[in-house]
Amino acid sequence: ELLAARGPESVTGRSAAETAGALLDSLVPAYADGAAVDVEGGERLAVRGRAASAAPRDAAGGRDGAATIVLPLRVPGRDVGRIVASRLPGRRRFNRADARFGQAAAIRIALAVENARLVEELTHAEATQRHIADALQRSLRPSELPEVPGVRLAAFSRAMGEATEVGGDFYDVFPVSGGHLLVIGDVTGKGAAAASITALARGALGAAAVQSGSAVEAVARLDELLGRRDELTLCSVACVHLHADAGGMSASVVLAGHPPVLLVRGGEVQPLGDPGPLPGAFPDARWRARHVDLVPGDVIVLRTDGVTDTVGADGRLGEDRLREALVGLPSGDIEGAVGRIRAAVEAHTVGEQRDDTAVLAAAVVGEGSQVGDPNVPGAPVEVEVELPSEAASVSVARRAVRDRLGPVLAPDEVDEVCLLVSEIATNAVRHGGDGSYRLELRCDAARVHAAVVDTGTGFVVRPACPDGDGLSEGGYGLTLVASLADRWGIEETGGTRVWFERDRR
Repeated sequence: ELLAARGPESVTGRSAAETAGALLDSLVPAYADGAAVDVEGGERLAVRGRAASAAPRDAAGGRDGAATIVLPLRVPGRDVGRIVASRLPGRRRFNRADARFGQAAAIRIALAVENARLVEELTHAEATQRHIADALQRSLRPSELPEVPGVRLAAFSRAMGEATEVGGDFYDVFPVSGGHLLVIGDVTGKGAAAASITALARGALGAAAVQSGSAVEAVARLDELLGRRDELTLCSVACVHLHADAGGMSASVVLAGHPPVLLVRGGEVQPLGDPGPLPGAFPDARWRARHVDLVPGDVIVLRTDGVTDTVGADGRLGEDRLREALVGLPSGDIEGAVGRIRAAVEAHTVGEQRDDTAVLAAAVVGEGSQVGDPNVPGAPVEVEVELPSEAASVSVARRAVRDRLGPVLAPDEVDEVCLLVSEIATNAVRHGGDGSYRLELRCDAARVHAAVVDTGTGFVVRPACPDGDGLSEGGYGLTLVASLADRWGIEETGGTRVWFERDRR
């Protein structure tokens, strides 16, 4: 409630120092009598309250009963500074609950301050600062999709245009009352201006959804913020509110100038959602939520129009070809859904593309979500998962093992299979060429069989080091597979299939 009171419009477009000060206004005096934000290098970026001005820069905090607490500001990959918060004599000292809240607040403040700093730099050196653009692009999307009870999530995105241009496609998943809100959006344009609107839209949708628990209210809040701007900002949004209760799972879909959400059920594809106006574009705009009851194995797909606008030799990819790619999808095959869309986009692409693409998909977990019944001991499980042709495919492969084989294997067996699958998936990334990869998993009462199929050369067994024994660096993965698997091999049939088997214990 403290942070929600300081809406995203109060920090959007400000400098890093102004952003830090505005966010500290939410903490002082409700949380502390004084607080300061220090950034790496020793600069004190903002101060609020008289207690903070006297707080020592080397103060140690976090212990129960402390008058001063130090909260690190971290963004993915590094520390960017810290918050020093103090309470005056006569006020209750910080306890562990205060520390937990402070750490959660510091995460949000760190991202906001870092986003503001990156936008400042991008505005001044957009043509030459590629690394800044990359960092900002990553910060506009969740670094990792959250765990959602009863649902498995998958996503992919592809940025187009110049290396220093930040696209406007975004997606996120927010916990809300009674479930989770899945959001995907598309801001027209590129660069710092589009990135600032993307940050505004993502923040507004998340804050409003958490407060109201309503997808319609979240879109209405975004409409209000964009409508205040002097210039027209085109930002389309699709929201899916997943509700979980004793009766099962349901979804409320809201479209705001965005392509329909797709529901894949029993191998058939149908659109969901009533068309609604773009947020901020029309006065007195209204949106309506379309409700649908979900069953185990259903797959819901949210995407930006960059998917259907992919240009090929015979025009756009289009809605029909997108839906054809999903027809026949096995029940609950979330990785297959994302993999099929990605493969369709990559196969159709001809020449330079300008529009970014993003996909966020959710599968309802339950009976029928994979071949085989994990509730029946010894029942066979067969899974095929399309993997992206990048380093992220390794984590996708590990997640598929845990999601699909976790119910039928012992924890130590899952860990060992994950390790081996990581090695053969890493090999595909290194040697598999530019094509797509496929993970095959089979499990029965006797054994686990796994394979990664690619279009490249597979494992490359390097010669022994001249001054040592065994394989040189790069051959350790093969050594690990050979030592831990009961059987393994390489098959070359128009590509490479690297496989292994482990007997069940």
